[in-house]
Amino acid sequence: MSRHRSHDGSAAEVKPPLGAGASADLVVELPRVPTHKGATVDLVRYMAQHLPSPDSLAAGAWLAATLEPPPRKRLFGGKRNTDVLDRLARAACCTALAALGYEQICVDESGTAFGRVSSARRSA
Repeated sequence: MSRHRSHDGSAAEVKPPLGAGASADLVVELPRVPTHKGATVDLVRYMAQHLPSPDSLAAGAWLAATLEPPPRKRLFGGKRNTDVLDRLARAACCTALAALGYEQICVDESGTAFGRVSSARRSA
């Protein structure tokens, strides 16, 4: 069973929402998307750069992609809408998983995105 750190810092088990008893074979923590003024980022390309190629994993393997926890506090106060940014990042992550060739892409209730390497893929 794979483990990762949840946003509150505690260890959490990572299980794909598909398939009874299935667990992630690899957990990747994606860096936060740059949000400073003037930052222009192709979110899908940004996420794809931080995800492993399905060719590097075994057929049928599950990949879990979590977002790096948000900063605890902004330097000069103010409120940052992390919910909207997190939803956009999760959508971009799922699109990147599909673009890379992962299958059965889904997101669990905690916001972890999952993709599965095709079981039908031929070995090189």
